[in-house]
Amino acid sequence: MLTIKKCAVYLVGILYYGCYNNTSNVITDDKNETFEISIENRELNVDDLFYMDSLTLQMPKGKYLSNITDLCTNDGVLFVLDDNKQITSFDIESGIMQKQIHKVGKERSEYLSPKALHANKDGVYILDDYSFIRYTKTLEFMEKIPLKFIALDFINENDQFLFYNLFASPETRRIIQTDKKGNITGSYGDSEVLNESVNTTYFLRKAKGDKVYLSEPTSGKIFVFRNGTYENTINILLKDEEERADVDFTDYAEAFLMGDYIIQSYFRDDKRNYCFYNLSDRSYISGHSTISGHPFFPRWQMDDTLIGFEARQTNDDEIYVVTFYTLR
Repeated sequence: MLTIKKCAVYLVGILYYGCYNNTSNVITDDKNETFEISIENRELNVDDLFYMDSLTLQMPKGKYLSNITDLCTNDGVLFVLDDNKQITSFDIESGIMQKQIHKVGKERSEYLSPKALHANKDGVYILDDYSFIRYTKTLEFMEKIPLKFIALDFINENDQFLFYNLFASPETRRIIQTDKKGNITGSYGDSEVLNESVNTTYFLRKAKGDKVYLSEPTSGKIFVFRNGTYENTINILLKDEEERADVDFTDYAEAFLMGDYIIQSYFRDDKRNYCFYNLSDRSYISGHSTISGHPFFPRWQMDDTLIGFEARQTNDDEIYVVTFYTLR
């Protein structure tokens, strides 16, 4: 595994013909750092930045997956939530399915509208309306923990949970922090949620080390937490007004914080593009990205690995492939 400084060298190599020399204007205060960038139409190959591995999920006859809405990994197990409200576990080495549950209902062990998954040493957590539910790693019910708010996403950091609050207010802001029992211990960010952000699925992510961050594509903000405490906000803005009118940062336009880099996706001319922004030297490059001849399309992050998912149609059936992009 290369250090992040070496990754900067790799990016220069990848983007040599694209002149990796764009730099942004930077505006800072105690808790905010704003970067003004431009974006470009070009083809980028990221093979020298990431390793790519694929895992084909092995489904027994009669079992299936629909569109994956969230996933997480823990202790060699991949947990998947799909839009049919099924939670399925797989061995992460072989892809063999271990168990699948579909516990929709109003009982304590059941959920109504599962939105996100998170796994840690204490088990597997499912975020539902006004609660989150803890299962064992073999998907046996343990407890239902009530909440006083509805959240769209959540993540655990040490003994705290961070939630993206749907109905933000001056008292309970956009990011709510609770203990393991759902008691509110703090709230951060703005006092309202942008309407456009309700259409976005993923907000909270875990970076390598002790950082958790919240990416809200429609606002261009990334809120950074360290050891469960709010640290700072990173703002990414487009310099040019015409670019702002031409670029779409909604509908799965995720941002990822990896080492010294922000990797921001966006749509332009009906293509998914990425901007690779170096926080250390303020340089960046952007364009339509591919890896090993395939589109580069991560949707989730676990430490320094990005994860994508694709359902592929074969002659006889549909197969499900999870792709892992790991920094070199």
